[in-house]
Amino acid sequence: MTFYIIYGDAKETIVLKAAEIDKARLLLVTVPSIVIARTIVDRVRPISSQLHIMARAEGLEQMKTLYDADYRFDTGNLVAVIGDPQERNAFQVLTACS
Repeated sequence: MTFYIIYGDAKETIVLKAAEIDKARLLLVTVPSIVIARTIVDRVRPISSQLHIMARAEGLEQMKTLYDADYRFDTGNLVAVIGDPQERNAFQVLTACS
């Protein structure tokens, strides 16, 4: 199996197309900035509406921001993972209750 490396800014549509994001099954967004993470989600959705996305969030507000960005595209394929251990535990409790 061959893996290619695409170097560039994932906020740029040309980079996403070069990486063939339309053929991907999963996108992992690990940037620490919520603004950049949301921009990446905003750029990816028109190219691949059913792509599963896992994105880093630094708290419940950032998690909500990412979910709100994703649901504008009528897809439930985004999971936001919270970085802080206390908040991660809270997220697990919330998920278990829903």
